[in-house]
Amino acid sequence: MFVRYIKVTLMIIAMVAPTYGEFVLDSMPTGTEGGTNFDDETMFTVDDSGKIVNRDQGHGHEDFMVSGSTKERKAFGKSFSLYLYALSRVEDKGRNIGAKKIVGVIDRDKDGHIGIRDGRGNGFNPLEGLIVGMNARDLDSSLALQLVAVDVAHINAPDLAVVVNRNDTSKKLTFGYRGSGADFELSKGTIDLSSLDLTVQGGDSIRELMSIFAEDYKGEGGFRVSGFRIEVIAGSKKDSLF
Repeated sequence: MFVRYIKVTLMIIAMVAPTYGEFVLDSMPTGTEGGTNFDDETMFTVDDSGKIVNRDQGHGHEDFMVSGSTKERKAFGKSFSLYLYALSRVEDKGRNIGAKKIVGVIDRDKDGHIGIRDGRGNGFNPLEGLIVGMNARDLDSSLALQLVAVDVAHINAPDLAVVVNRNDTSKKLTFGYRGSGADFELSKGTIDLSSLDLTVQGGDSIRELMSIFAEDYKGEGGFRVSGFRIEVIAGSKKDSLF
């Protein structure tokens, strides 16, 4: 009796939500800062051709210069917003990592790059941070917005920072100066956040989606946030687009 062994190879294919376009938001020097401006909400509209439009464009006080578009017609004519909340002191440990301890004030340098204003300097100093949220209530529930990247600048020793999903704090990453040992080592550039799953479903709003903050190190920091990248993706409804 002969026994034939058959080798079976299983292929597991990761299900990735389809992407329908990307919006790029570059921080502007005309944006909200100083005084008592601890938070800021910027409204955007997708026009009838799919291009993103800043509602403040041409008014002289734009928070962001925007570019990009979506091919998904269900997003045409719809609006969404990006919310920023400055922190002069952040929770840097435990299950509530990235949460507010003490409110801060938004600062923008001559290039528009965002920091936290206080007596130590106006970049991100130790335990200063920024909470980022998005409002997608006007979008169809078959769509979602995902914050996929943050642009940073002026990273020098001893800058070390954390980016964490505020709704699932097990999802986090680090960045810092070259040679720091962080997940991303750079002086400036784009940090990929796709692994953090920073997603807001159409019809929903999350005020605390992400927190970005400087770690508790000795010395004065100074890195800044220079922009964000947001993708339009398929929502979680199974009967939505298929």
